Amino acid sequence: WFQQVDDMADRQDEQAVSEFALLLKAGLSDARIKTIAEVIRSAGLQVQQVQQIGTQAKEGPMLLLSASEQRLHLEAKSQRLVVDLPRNPTDDFDFLAFGSGERQVHLIEMGQVTPDIEGRKFQPWERSFLVCRVVLDHVFAKDCNVVDEPRASESLVHGLMREKTLLAFFALHNKETQAVTAQLLNFRDNKNSFLLSMDGLDAVARAYGTEAAMYFVFMRAFTMWLIPPGIAGLFIWLFRPPNVNADNDVKNAFFSLAMMLWAAVFPTLVLRAEREFACRWGTLEGEIHEEKRPEFHGELQLSPITGEQEPYYPIWKRQLSYCVSLVVTSVMLVIASSVMICLLNLQGYMAGEDSNDVFYIHRLAEWTEPGRIFDPTGKGDPLLFGYITFLPVILYVLVVRQLNAWYRGIALVLTKWENHEEETSFENALIAKRFFFEAFDCYIVLFYIAFVLKDPVRLREELISIFMADTIRRVFTESVMPWVSVYRAESRERKKLAARKKDDSTSDLPAELTAWRKEALRDDYEPFDDYLEMVIEFGYVTLFASMFPAGACVAIAANLVECYSDIFKIEKVSRRPKVDRRANSMTQPWFKVLQGMVWLSIATNCLLMGISSDQLAQLVPAAGSPHAAGRCRAVWFLVALEHAAGLLALLVTFVLPTSPLWVKNALLARKHRRKLLRRRVAMQLSGKAPERCLVAAGGSAGS
Repeated sequence: WFQQVDDMADRQDEQAVSEFALLLKAGLSDARIKTIAEVIRSAGLQVQQVQQIGTQAKEGPMLLLSASEQRLHLEAKSQRLVVDLPRNPTDDFDFLAFGSGERQVHLIEMGQVTPDIEGRKFQPWERSFLVCRVVLDHVFAKDCNVVDEPRASESLVHGLMREKTLLAFFALHNKETQAVTAQLLNFRDNKNSFLLSMDGLDAVARAYGTEAAMYFVFMRAFTMWLIPPGIAGLFIWLFRPPNVNADNDVKNAFFSLAMMLWAAVFPTLVLRAEREFACRWGTLEGEIHEEKRPEFHGELQLSPITGEQEPYYPIWKRQLSYCVSLVVTSVMLVIASSVMICLLNLQGYMAGEDSNDVFYIHRLAEWTEPGRIFDPTGKGDPLLFGYITFLPVILYVLVVRQLNAWYRGIALVLTKWENHEEETSFENALIAKRFFFEAFDCYIVLFYIAFVLKDPVRLREELISIFMADTIRRVFTESVMPWVSVYRAESRERKKLAARKKDDSTSDLPAELTAWRKEALRDDYEPFDDYLEMVIEFGYVTLFASMFPAGACVAIAANLVECYSDIFKIEKVSRRPKVDRRANSMTQPWFKVLQGMVWLSIATNCLLMGISSDQLAQLVPAAGSPHAAGRCRAVWFLVALEHAAGLLALLVTFVLPTSPLWVKNALLARKHRRKLLRRRVAMQLSGKAPERCLVAAGGSAGS
């Protein structure tokens, strides 16, 4: 293997397409830059140096990395990328594509290398993945004199990032990825595939990798399974009698019971869909590369595992930082609660001065009195025909966004201070902080109206207003505003380049803004916020299902717009996603969050049905009696209903399989082939002639 790499380093092929870039800091000596480039070349990669790519004082040269086909094939064998799974059934019906299509495994995965590996053409995401693995798995900091005090098994990239010598390490867009995005966003061409169809998801996977495509698999499952409750909710909304509202509509009670069961099934359906596509793309049991964080620090101690000096961070210090994070988060929650109380007063939800409501603020609530500008009836707004009453809702959405933006930075600082060693634990801690805070911000007003004021009519109005305003805000702030920011940053950079070039004609700066410089101006692609917003939307649909049955229809439309805005954001706003072979898109904490919201939705819908509204009285008249016996029956009925719904949800979770039958058969067939192959190898080593079936099994599994 090393001889093959040396041979490739001696004879570099024609310059391939650049896949990754290393942005170095300014002020490095030419000798050090040359050493870094030579170390990377020694691993068989092609390195192109671009001097002074921009006008930022802290930014130095950029190294563009690519690889020849021979080096990619060698790394593919090292990564064990093997076609080892059979094709899917050809008659499988694709609900979102409204037709059937042949499913096939594109990427080689696990097991033995097939004979046709040498002649295959790599897909765009495979090339990016393989170049990244060469840099991180075969170029170590301790093998060169570039990094001071290198750690054991630390890659050169992580060592340079730890020393702040490397400012960024990111994948580059190319013509193939741009063509895929342009095709998916071209709505005029009828031949183009729908983004959430299998062909559309295959195109995303080929261009950006399975990890990025798995987010759209989640969106596909979410959108597809919103269709049944969306149709039912739309039917309830269209055929509701004029004298019936959210407070006394018995159909809403049955709808909320159905949504409890739907919510319980949903996490398993998501896992099932992701395992199906993981098997389709050959990453079901692919090796996950657990990356260590370059920022991790600690006292050097002898590791009992590697036998080398490695940093060690005491557990008690991290637990102490957890306590600090809890205190800071609690303070932010108090601030958020105070702001929410002010906005509730501005919307007229608080009681008057004659009540004992401690949250009543007269200076704000007086604006909602009859005839004033924020009168909920709209009579105090002659100019805008009453639409001024939506201003507090818009302020609420904007304030929530700003609070979440502030806490986003605080949570990142707190999580970095906790000094997690691995990226997975860092991400899990960040998920716990941000979801708890942002869910509190989004739901606190709705919970107050539902269970303190117990006003289902106002709850429905507030839920619809917040849901619609937040959907519009999400699309605008995630795609439109970032694209405008990137466009303005590129325009400023062009002006600076032109002015610098005019003042100094001998400068090394390029005359125009290069594609690499555009990539450097962007931020890394992070699906974290996308998942967070979808989980929040899941809460809007399930936690208060009986109040807004048509919410599923709104969520379907919002998801379709969200999908196309996200694929636009990947291409036009952010850097190209880094690739890893993941079997699922959502990490374990996200699934736990979904499951927690399922159990919370069972409790909230039961309480809404029996305490905050008259739906239970319409469903069971004996439980609606105002006497003590009637109230007692209502309580017992709610307890029984909650327990029955919980047991049914638990039963469905255990009964519903997490993998389709063809996926299970594919894995069992592979396990059987590998067992026969091991027996064949054992018989060959013992000098016995292998049986005919073992010879056939070994030939089909590869060499």
